[in-house]
Amino acid sequence: MYVPQSAVSAFLKIARANRAYLNPQVALQRIAKRALRPQRIVPRFFPGQDKVKVKVANAVGMRIYVLEPRTWPVEGAFIYVHGGGWVNQITVQHWQLCAQIAHHTGRAAIMPIYPLIPFGTADKVVPAIAKIVAAAKEKFGSAALGGDSAGGQIALSAALETQSHPQKNTPETAKPDQLILISPALDATFSNPRIAEAQKHDPWLGVPGCQVFLKKWAGPLALTDPKVSPLLAPAKALARLGRVTIFTGTADIFNPDAHALAHKIALEGGRYNLVEEPGGLHVYPLLPTRAGAAARTEICALLT
Repeated sequence: MYVPQSAVSAFLKIARANRAYLNPQVALQRIAKRALRPQRIVPRFFPGQDKVKVKVANAVGMRIYVLEPRTWPVEGAFIYVHGGGWVNQITVQHWQLCAQIAHHTGRAAIMPIYPLIPFGTADKVVPAIAKIVAAAKEKFGSAALGGDSAGGQIALSAALETQSHPQKNTPETAKPDQLILISPALDATFSNPRIAEAQKHDPWLGVPGCQVFLKKWAGPLALTDPKVSPLLAPAKALARLGRVTIFTGTADIFNPDAHALAHKIALEGGRYNLVEEPGGLHVYPLLPTRAGAAARTEICALLT
């Protein structure tokens, strides 16, 4: 059973889901609240739970949850970096998506629980995710990388990091086989002139609060650093990433930058696929809508 997209949009408006994103003061209060009272990581139940095995590991200073298919051997890995505005914890929707991926593709779905602001910053987290990607490739032979919203930013920045600092691996063996980005945050400067128009249609996000969160997330880095704003990386570096699939809805302030990313990759002959949902909300592939279900099916197909 699907929920109409209009109903989700109405709920977000009634719940004032964008309050912390529109008001900088409320954004600061949200950071303080989450720091004092961390959110639950493992849900009591998530759809698809009966189809996967849940394993826990620790690496690069993070707890890492791994979902493996229950009925057949693991073939490859998918590292998924959850979104949440750099301040909110992983949710049941992320667990559901990763369970579906593990069950339908046979991949191990790897979910790093990275430190959130004010404790986590891009200069520490992005290189750590890059190390997880390299380790997964070494262990499983193939590894794709993805994420939604803030997690999409981290994933893309980490993929770029494998090129800049390959450590013991060569760039070719350290980088992910492909990238799947869901409504990714791409440019902390919010300099795209089309964002103002997109803001009018977005019931979830807002530029003022995102700027507060991103300033904290940047830590000692400039907002223009590719670890914070991967869209600002050189076009050649973005084109060398391999296949990049971007899911974006038009009712999302990050939509204009999704187009900018696709254009920048295309400039250097890179491989990309921009999947755009007309009227689609932020992170629509995670939502219980018909469009969300179709996107999840497409993601599984990309990973098969």
